Amino acid sequence: MNYAEKMERENRLKTNLAEWMLRHGEILSDRSRSNEYVGVRMAEVLWRGLKWEITEVDGMVCRIEKCG
Repeated sequence: MNYAEKMERENRLKTNLAEWMLRHGEILSDRSRSNEYVGVRMAEVLWRGLKWEITEVDGMVCRIEKCG
């Protein structure tokens, strides 16, 4: 498995996890900003008793981070 395949697998797993969290958790906030170059979406989700922040750039999940 080369590096590109590893990145693709990681991205697919992050995307699936984010979709699952958004579908089955409680969405606390969902903000979107965009311009002619990029679109960014930041969502806060309460999932399994913890608050998570999901960051998407141009429809691709970049970060899933637990909030304190």
